[in-house]
Amino acid sequence: MFLVLGRERLLTKQGKVKRLDVTNRSKKLHDLLADALGCDDSLFTSTPMEKVIADVCDEQVVIVIRPHPLRCISKVEIFDHERDRSVKLNPDQVALVQAKLPVA
Repeated sequence: MFLVLGRERLLTKQGKVKRLDVTNRSKKLHDLLADALGCDDSLFTSTPMEKVIADVCDEQVVIVIRPHPLRCISKVEIFDHERDRSVKLNPDQVALVQAKLPVA
């Protein structure tokens, strides 16, 4: 999902990103999308939301739908900025993720 907003709504006059909580909007959009599709939003496996500047269009929400299977944590890749490439999580990183995130 892309939350497309005008530059003045996303950036300060100094060019810094304004505080705008997309997670509050995300749940409402999930509910609306699930209703439109006639399904439960618990079936969504990946729902990232990105703020983007409306440089060639009006403000809007753009939703891209594509199949996305459930993955195992051992197959997840993260972007390593120091190496400028994607790398797989190592067992220590997986343990760190597990320790920080309570499993419901």
